[in-house]
Amino acid sequence: MNEKLQQIFIELTLKQEQEEYVREKIKWTPIDFFNNKIVCDLIEEKKPPGIFSVMDDACATAHADPAAADKSLMQRLGMLSTNPHFKDLGQAGFLIKHYAGDVTYEASGMTDKNKDQLVFDLVEAIQLSKNPFLLSFFPDKVDRSEKKKPSTASTKIKTSCNLLVSALSKCTPHYIRCIKPNDNKRPGEYDLKRCMHQVKYLGLLENVRVRRAGFAYRQGFEKFLEHFFLLSRRTSYAGEYTWTGDALGGCKAICEDCGISREAWQIGTTKVFIRHPETLWALEHLRERYWHNMAMRIQRAYRNYVRYKHECATRIQRCFRAWNHTKIFLQVRDYGHQVLGGRKERRRFSLLSMRRFMGDYLEFRSNSVLQNACGGGAMHEGIIFTSKVQILVHRTLKADKLSPRFLVVTRQAVYIIVTKIEKNLAVTELERRIPISAIQGVGMSPNMDETLILFVPSEYDTVLTCMFKTEFVTHLAWQTGGNVSINIAPMIEYNKKPGKKAKLTFAKDEMQTRELMLKKGAITIASGRPPNSSKFFSCFCALSFTLVVNFLLIYLFFLFLFFFFQCPTRPAAGTSLPRSPSPPASFLERVDLVRVPPHPRPHPHRRVPRGLAPLPRPPPPLLPGLLLLLPLLPRSPRQLLLFSAVLEFLCRPSRVCFSTFFFFFLG
Repeated sequence: MNEKLQQIFIELTLKQEQEEYVREKIKWTPIDFFNNKIVCDLIEEKKPPGIFSVMDDACATAHADPAAADKSLMQRLGMLSTNPHFKDLGQAGFLIKHYAGDVTYEASGMTDKNKDQLVFDLVEAIQLSKNPFLLSFFPDKVDRSEKKKPSTASTKIKTSCNLLVSALSKCTPHYIRCIKPNDNKRPGEYDLKRCMHQVKYLGLLENVRVRRAGFAYRQGFEKFLEHFFLLSRRTSYAGEYTWTGDALGGCKAICEDCGISREAWQIGTTKVFIRHPETLWALEHLRERYWHNMAMRIQRAYRNYVRYKHECATRIQRCFRAWNHTKIFLQVRDYGHQVLGGRKERRRFSLLSMRRFMGDYLEFRSNSVLQNACGGGAMHEGIIFTSKVQILVHRTLKADKLSPRFLVVTRQAVYIIVTKIEKNLAVTELERRIPISAIQGVGMSPNMDETLILFVPSEYDTVLTCMFKTEFVTHLAWQTGGNVSINIAPMIEYNKKPGKKAKLTFAKDEMQTRELMLKKGAITIASGRPPNSSKFFSCFCALSFTLVVNFLLIYLFFLFLFFFFQCPTRPAAGTSLPRSPSPPASFLERVDLVRVPPHPRPHPHRRVPRGLAPLPRPPPPLLPGLLLLLPLLPRSPRQLLLFSAVLEFLCRPSRVCFSTFFFFFLG
């Protein structure tokens, strides 16, 4: 029985594993181990007959005398002496070399014990018993008419072993080897010699060597790919199976992408083999880590989504609050356009944007100089508008002029602040305070100038120019509830001083630039855009014109550089310049001049012999200059004179330009 169990252990753990490596064409070194099949054949084989077969034959031939049967058994066992695991000891018995050691068997009484015959009467008496335990010993009924020989003990043992082996072969057995440490049955006592003997004959050393030289894990291609496909980018994407090739290629891709050393894994014909268990643990750890990383990515994406949602909500709230904050400024701007009512010409650049009427352009709340000049009451009155302006100053026996001032408008008054030089120091002080209720109206011209006249009947009127004139008038009308009248006319009469009238006329002069000109009580300025100009069309035209002009200027600038710096091609070496008709030889003898070597651009003051023709001068850069001046076409006589002077200089740069002198003379 022990030999059969050891044979199963060898076949399952050693022999089958090595046969699997050979079948899968795995490269490895075979391990030699003791196969006790030769001992099992020695005991139970039929051809050639083993010990059990010889014993059954001896029992069948010798019936009466047991000693004769034992003698016949030993004679028959003599033919097994050729087996290296069998040794004949004569009439005393024989020796079998088992896997666990040598065992000596006595031949005396062996055949008689092998018969194992029991009288039929006793068998029938036991079968009549009602005890199920006794009935299990003899389950078959006794048939006295049967002439077949009863089975011997060796046959029963052999049959029982074969049944056990067939049952174990259908299962996947797991072995627990028990080692007896000592014969004294004492704890903590180890007989090293006895323990090593058991380890040796149990085949544990061979099993360890086979496991160490073999592979700890083997799995089919499909199952391995299904389990570890997440570990390679070629077989998966975001947790999805994406491999389209065969299972063998997918297994190779996984093992290569995971960074496993080539010696630690091999690919068979149907399975993947991994040598060390640490490698398998690492693969399982990577697989678990992959799901952990995917969960972290999902969490990160969800957190980003929540954060972005909160940011969007915050932006919407911020924009809504900004709209609520600036809505009043937009309302003031729209009210200002209604106040003017399309009665005043528009400046070109006022049509290019839709700015808000913010009011405080001097940052009065953070300007301590202006606050000290206005006194402490201005801050409490509420600042609605501040800007730099120019006041029309009336001088005795001199022409009036515009002088810079600071304008501060509160809900109750208009403050005019002036900066003077006293003792080489700049002193800012309050020049005039006009209550809002004292302002009866505002005078403006229909042109695009920035002139305003504040009518104050109780004192005297003030003439000023303000860049944000529309916003200033709008704030005044807004604060007074529309009680301030807006007078727009080409000639306005105002109180120059208390009780002294003066007239201010407004005219157009196309010779003027955008800046106005004050002379003898008349303000002249160029024409502006029509009062009913559309902002959208003007913005579109201005943007398109600006883009086209910028593109043309850049293109023409590089074109001008190309024409200006271009030079004639230098003649090749050994070639002569074009010559004029050769003069007489006597003339060449009289002229003591050195011939000028070929040069692409001869100096204009260098004398060239008559025998050599000068190089052609490159054409003047007239066309690029004209193209560059296209955006600067003249719109006035002064600009036309300047334009002609530039053209004359480009066409004849080496001559004196009459237009240039005339231009500077007029300037």
